[in-house]
Amino acid sequence: MGNVKNNFERWRRKLPEDTAFLIDQVLEKVIPDFEAQGFAWHEDYAGGRFSEVGASTIPLQRRLKEEWPTVVIDFGERGQPWFSVYFGIIQSVNYRLDGKVYHREHAIVCYAPAYFFLKKNDKPGSGMFGLTHGWHYDPKKKIESEIAECRKLLPIVFGLFDNGIPDSWLTSKFGKVAPHIWLMGSWHINEQRRIARGFKLEEQK
Repeated sequence: MGNVKNNFERWRRKLPEDTAFLIDQVLEKVIPDFEAQGFAWHEDYAGGRFSEVGASTIPLQRRLKEEWPTVVIDFGERGQPWFSVYFGIIQSVNYRLDGKVYHREHAIVCYAPAYFFLKKNDKPGSGMFGLTHGWHYDPKKKIESEIAECRKLLPIVFGLFDNGIPDSWLTSKFGKVAPHIWLMGSWHINEQRRIARGFKLEEQK
């Protein structure tokens, strides 16, 4: 068990200049957007288990009700200058792919009933914000543009948390479910895999 926020701070100490600038921009501009919506960077996310939470991630949660809207900003763990945004709603009880039960205090976002990926568009690589393609004449300007693009899309995520994730998305196939939103995994998808292998979730409790 540990402090996931401190673990991130240790990870970011010796990063390349462009990645360090990208992280500064996220902390200065993106995180406040989440904080304004009631989210916080909790040090005990996933019970503080480093085996569940990569050092290069910033987990944000809104713990106001029984269900916890959760967002994970995931940077390239090798120090690449980009990040991705994953999100879902963690329940009081959640399930891993193999059916193992995780209560909300110990769950990560991919154990939620469904979790999603924020994308700029439908092009390959569009789910990463930052310096994702080749050389850039002005890396900082490009990073600032990518941060602005990410922030423009965040109201979509906030709206889903406030209004509810459509039921049809919970039983969709992997892939695009709406503009800028891709389903990455779900209990339904996991259950279909288990059935194909000859056992069900109930047998794993």
